[in-house]
Amino acid sequence: MADTKKCIYCCSDMDVAAIKCVKCGSFQNWRRFMTMSSSMLALLIAFFSVLSVSLPVISDTVTPKNSKIEVRYRGPGGGISSRSRTFVFTVWNSGNRTGEIDKVSLTYDFGNADKTALRLFSTVEVLIPSAQLSRMPLRVVPGDVDLMDAAAVRDPAKTINCRIMVDGFDFLGKSETYTPEGGVRIDGAECREVLISYLPDAG
Repeated sequence: MADTKKCIYCCSDMDVAAIKCVKCGSFQNWRRFMTMSSSMLALLIAFFSVLSVSLPVISDTVTPKNSKIEVRYRGPGGGISSRSRTFVFTVWNSGNRTGEIDKVSLTYDFGNADKTALRLFSTVEVLIPSAQLSRMPLRVVPGDVDLMDAAAVRDPAKTINCRIMVDGFDFLGKSETYTPEGGVRIDGAECREVLISYLPDAG
């Protein structure tokens, strides 16, 4: 009589070399650990289906509903002829709500404590949520040109220190400064080049 063994699950007799029970259909080797009932499989499929639908909703719920505006200085830009040159920034809103640029200003000095503040005009005011970069050229507000020390600005022997600050409001109305503390440092030669273009006899 051939050697037999009992099925691990239903205890039916089977050949000792058998790897699957002909009565209950269960595997007798390592594959028995891989078996899964159809009901368990259906539950898992249902669970992952619900999870895939719920994740975007959960993510949207925990993500703050606000703007996130960022700016980066690119360099000096052209104007009309040689006049009214610009400080060019790129700006974008990586948040999920609109944000606003309210005030842009430039301060400069010649290595002393006397700082001159100039208002800059921004062509970008309201930013909708988008990963796309927008070009933001900044011009000196005409009414502030008279505040400039023309002789010192033109004098290449004088070291000029310039910084630009960009301020605004987020979607919730909170005041924000979009540049680092103290403003973005502008290269002295670039700053002088732009400022000179606004002086009366420039161009």
